[in-house]
Amino acid sequence: SIDIDHFDDKLYILSKKMVEMIVGLGEYLNLSKNRLPAETDLGQYLSLVLETTRHHSLVISGMSLQFWCSVLRVEKLNGKEQIEKLLPQLLELAAERCIKFEDVSEEHVSRQFLNMDFDTAPDTQVFLGNYRRFMEDIVRLIVCRLPADSMAYLENRMDLFFSSELGWQSLNSPKLEYAGNPAYFLAYSQFILVEAALRGVSRWKNWYNEP
Repeated sequence: SIDIDHFDDKLYILSKKMVEMIVGLGEYLNLSKNRLPAETDLGQYLSLVLETTRHHSLVISGMSLQFWCSVLRVEKLNGKEQIEKLLPQLLELAAERCIKFEDVSEEHVSRQFLNMDFDTAPDTQVFLGNYRRFMEDIVRLIVCRLPADSMAYLENRMDLFFSSELGWQSLNSPKLEYAGNPAYFLAYSQFILVEAALRGVSRWKNWYNEP
């Protein structure tokens, strides 16, 4: 991992290259003609990819988002035991990242990485919009795959937030400051999650239609 307070640009570039290689190996999973060797530890590989998705640098984190969306869409993959075991962790991470990083404070570690990765505000905004859409899609696809468990988790998460001090503030303040105010961007993320979850349920009804 990178220590933002003792930043090493060369190490960061190396980290990006390593993550590109790790995620690139996942393309092998999506080719129907490929069969994994019997000794392949798919669970360990998926856990490693998930660790890259957790990275505070959204650029590094974003490298694996297309991989997860692809895996969750492919029937022969999303039903594998090793993948299903990781879905709760992936859902938790996606729910945490479905926020408008444009509105978090400049001191937030992910914003500090963004400031190093992009030179202009428009480039940052385009990247963040795509990043958020991928995270929303991951929520939608996991809800489609595991509707009961996923909806129960998201409902409990929302209850916990709105019963917290920040949640109370978001509901009862006549006006909320946008930039750098977690009462705003965390509350806003709840609505993003509701929309993604509803689209996941709709997909489940169309594709599976089972309890």
